Amino acid sequence: MKRYQFSLSTVKRARNVMEGLAKSDLQRANVAARSAESAMNESLAHYRQVNVQQGSSLLADHERATLAANAAIEAGEALAGARNEARVALDNYVMAARELAVLDRLDENRREEHAVAVLHEEAVVADEVASARFIARRARLEKESRRCE
Repeated sequence: MKRYQFSLSTVKRARNVMEGLAKSDLQRANVAARSAESAMNESLAHYRQVNVQQGSSLLADHERATLAANAAIEAGEALAGARNEARVALDNYVMAARELAVLDRLDENRREEHAVAVLHEEAVVADEVASARFIARRARLEKESRRCE
């Protein structure tokens, strides 16, 4: 019997590459989300610090507080965007992993079916050999018994 070869091995390799790319995209998105969260925390800390400080000019204090507030808002929006990208990357990775898992299960099932077919073929060959030996032995015994008569 021929050696087992998965008919969709090329597709499986491509899906494996796609899963790897999705995984690296997810890692990059998670790093970006952590970085955005850190930037937002720093921006909020700066905003709190600006509100506590009192300078010489009320107008300058107000302008610093407004700039710090705007920076905190932008950092919050960047964080929301980064988290959204991380969710999308996670969804893509999960989808790629599922598609690969389907092919893995199919490959495993086909591999098991092939192993069963090989065992069956070996059993048939063994039966044929045993039958041929039995027939040959019976023929030899009949021939010997005719000689003795």
